[in-house]
Amino acid sequence: MLFGEVLSADATYGTNKYDMVFVPFTGVDHHKRCITFGARLIGDESIESYTWMFKTFLEAMSRCQPRIIITDQDKSIKSVVPEVFKESTHRLCMWHIMMKLREKVSYQLFQDEDFKTRLNRCVWNNQLEPDEFEEQWGKIMTDYQLVEHEWFSDLYDLREQ
Repeated sequence: MLFGEVLSADATYGTNKYDMVFVPFTGVDHHKRCITFGARLIGDESIESYTWMFKTFLEAMSRCQPRIIITDQDKSIKSVVPEVFKESTHRLCMWHIMMKLREKVSYQLFQDEDFKTRLNRCVWNNQLEPDEFEEQWGKIMTDYQLVEHEWFSDLYDLREQ
């Protein structure tokens, strides 16, 4: 990458009148400003389309891989990123995660201010060491009976650590 070591690929812009998905590639320059490295229109959100898109992007960037790539939770992207960006760490976008929270938990839990406060303090706290995060995450999952919740497990499963 010319600048920075973080890449965000966001396929949530939807489709245009031609039913093509717009995916901008955004990073951070050496002045800590967001810059657009490029963008792609793809015909669908399949593994094949994402593989082609990411490989083409990597070629355009002289095969220089970012340290971290941030995406939404699309299952196709999740399977393609580790195959194409073998040297990069894949992370999920917190904004997308928090926007989906309303649809992924019960109405009662979503209205629970203690739950939202604890979750926000855990996931938005860049001061936590990994073991502290895992402890807080595990306690939240246990306290709110979310240990077996498929969506939360897919986000971060302590059993896989």
